[in-house]
Amino acid sequence: MNLSWELIGKTVVGLGGWTVITVALSSWIGQRIAQKLNLKWQHEYQSELEGLKLTLLNNYEILKTSITSFSTNYHASQEKRILGIEIVWGNMLELREYLSPLITFYTVLLPEEYDEIVFGTKDDPFLLSKLDYKSYKPIIDGSSYAIEKNRPFLGEYFWGLYSGYRAFCLRNIFIFLRGKERGGITPWFEDKALLGLVEMVIGKDEISNINLSNIDSFSRILNLMELKILEEMNKLISGQLASNDNLKQAKKILMEVQKIEL
Repeated sequence: MNLSWELIGKTVVGLGGWTVITVALSSWIGQRIAQKLNLKWQHEYQSELEGLKLTLLNNYEILKTSITSFSTNYHASQEKRILGIEIVWGNMLELREYLSPLITFYTVLLPEEYDEIVFGTKDDPFLLSKLDYKSYKPIIDGSSYAIEKNRPFLGEYFWGLYSGYRAFCLRNIFIFLRGKERGGITPWFEDKALLGLVEMVIGKDEISNINLSNIDSFSRILNLMELKILEEMNKLISGQLASNDNLKQAKKILMEVQKIEL
């Protein structure tokens, strides 16, 4: 027994003493524990990872379905939007064609020459006889239902610009016909309702740069209105949305349109 302890003692000394053995043993035990903990952690991590993968996969499928649905709906809406734009532009071309004698009349003559041409000659160089109440009514009615039903796809700002343009054209025809009926043609720019509408559609800055008494003012304002509408058409086709400021402006334009007497 004493020999055995003596042998053990020598062995311990040979290995560096009890401190070294204790440290080594602690290190070995620590490694074993660490290995087990590491295996446990890896197992838990793997389980969590698999759960996360499953969640991501499910979310991806939901997202993919949503994108597909949105894309389908967007394309359907965009088709209707483009169709609505085509109908509106077609109506604008009809308005401009019907208004063309008056455009030429205002662009060539000065206000003091209006009555002389309309009442002083039998000739009709500007084809103004084309403008009468009988032909005016169908222009007012137009394809209003076909245009109106596309309004939800066109946006309120675009609709406001178009309504302003249409009211401008129709109001000018009405002023001319009323003047012809009463025996005196009033210059279009003396109509306060028209000026208020023009200011809302093209802006105060733009109209301040135009001398309304000039013979080119009528066609310039008409062109500026059309340019505004074309710019908004391009935005709608490209998928851009009107800003809140534009929506507020749309409300103001529509309020001015309501004041117009046709």
